[in-house]
Amino acid sequence: MDALDTRSALSFVLSVSVFMMMVCVGLSLSIEHFRALTRQSKPLWVGLGCQLLVAPACGFAVAWLYRDRPDIALGLVLLVAAPGGAVANGIVQFARARVDVSVALTTLNGLLCMVLTPVIVALGFAMFSDRADALQLQPWRTVQKIVLLVVLPVALGMLLRARLRADSNLVQLAHGGAAALVVVILAVVFVSIFDHLAARWLDNLPAALLLCALMLGSSHAAAAVAGLDSPLRFTISIEASIHNVPIVVLMTDQLLNRPELAGLAVVYVPVIAVLALSWAFARRYVPASRGTGAPFHL
Repeated sequence: MDALDTRSALSFVLSVSVFMMMVCVGLSLSIEHFRALTRQSKPLWVGLGCQLLVAPACGFAVAWLYRDRPDIALGLVLLVAAPGGAVANGIVQFARARVDVSVALTTLNGLLCMVLTPVIVALGFAMFSDRADALQLQPWRTVQKIVLLVVLPVALGMLLRARLRADSNLVQLAHGGAAALVVVILAVVFVSIFDHLAARWLDNLPAALLLCALMLGSSHAAAAVAGLDSPLRFTISIEASIHNVPIVVLMTDQLLNRPELAGLAVVYVPVIAVLALSWAFARRYVPASRGTGAPFHL
């Protein structure tokens, strides 16, 4: 198999894996998650502000520091342009924080990404790349891809959940399937950019560390200023800081034809995992760090 055939095969596996992963995400959602958006709106507005404003601002700030390294700067932009993912819901649940708010934010942010992701990416490419790179991204084509590989499978998963009258076992199975597919996707990306990643892992690591620290700290501070309690501050921080890496991979491979730009996202995965899980572990097992808060029921 020559290089072109290998790349085509990897792209096919990637697209199928992203589609199936988003079906799994849809299986864990119901219409109640959308109805919840009309209740107790303050945590949702603060959370969306952190997801759509604070996190991208952190990404652009770090990208500006790396403006002489377009591969890192553009990787940062693509990462913060991507919506959140179901992984954040699992971490919030493990930490015994506000899973209901986490799911509601994931749902709404996933819908808004159809419009906002192309805008953020286009702005970032205009700032940190040359004209040739900036013209490679076509906003309408980006929206089409997001609809095909994000919105459509999520809707399909929700329809299947409604048809099957899903219980908690199906939801747990969906989370497990999504997690397994994330591993498959990252493995595909790792294979496709191995040479680039092996040579530049240490170049990407400081940027990933700085970005994660800024997103976690800034979103937590914003939630604190808004007067939200400890569980909500933790939930919003995790939601704003954990981005859907498979969507980043989709954009680099399918839309930009530059898979090496996913290098930053691949390095970001273990960094955010260590930071978020360490914080979640502390919240779960250190009583003083949990705080209290009124429930936000779905």
